[in-house]
Amino acid sequence: MENGLAYDFVIGNGNGMRDGEIAVGRRWIRQLDGGHLASEEQNKVAIGICLVGNFDKHQPTRGQ
Repeated sequence: MENGLAYDFVIGNGNGMRDGEIAVGRRWIRQLDGGHLASEEQNKVAIGICLVGNFDKHQPTRGQ
């Protein structure tokens, strides 16, 4: 995407990030519109949070 990661925050599951670790994205730091919704209007007012994992195979971790 033009401004990188579409989300404001990413919450790790222990693979590549600590379990429950919260990474603050550039969109939040710079207060840029999100890119996680199809609606431009909603991207102006919504917070995007990415929870890492394949939830078809495993539930989110306790830390998440």
